[in-house]
Amino acid sequence: MSRRNQVDPLQVVVWYTKDHLTMEQIGRLIGKTRQRVCQVLKQAGITASQGTWVSRACGFCGVEIKVRRVLARKNTESFCHAEHYYASRENPSYRPWKQGQRLARAIVSQHFTLLPGHVVHHKDSDNHNNNRENLMVFASNAEHIAHHHGKSAVVPLWDGVAP
Repeated sequence: MSRRNQVDPLQVVVWYTKDHLTMEQIGRLIGKTRQRVCQVLKQAGITASQGTWVSRACGFCGVEIKVRRVLARKNTESFCHAEHYYASRENPSYRPWKQGQRLARAIVSQHFTLLPGHVVHHKDSDNHNNNRENLMVFASNAEHIAHHHGKSAVVPLWDGVAP
């Protein structure tokens, strides 16, 4: 058997169990079919039923929980209760004030053309602080929420720091 046809079963197991890659993704990495990856995993003692669930720590309390592999691949954090999810998203520095939100839109509109779907974001979460440097504009609420969830790919339409 040539060296090219050999597969490192330990690496396949790590990709499947730790990195939570699908069999198809692993197959692309090693140049084999999904079925071949399944054979390698079976030879290593891992069945599909074992791979359905993975252990993760709750992002709030740290308790070990079991989550489906597909959710572990999609989400960076998992939570044992909905209350823990909401508690992790809570921002103690947030100061709600509707008038401050209206003022922020008025200030931004002096420097940037706001459309109805645009969302004005206060960087320090204080609606009372409407300095231009503290404001950013996102194209939609979805991008605004993604920014709060730490998605680095989200780029604001306007940042008050830039002239």
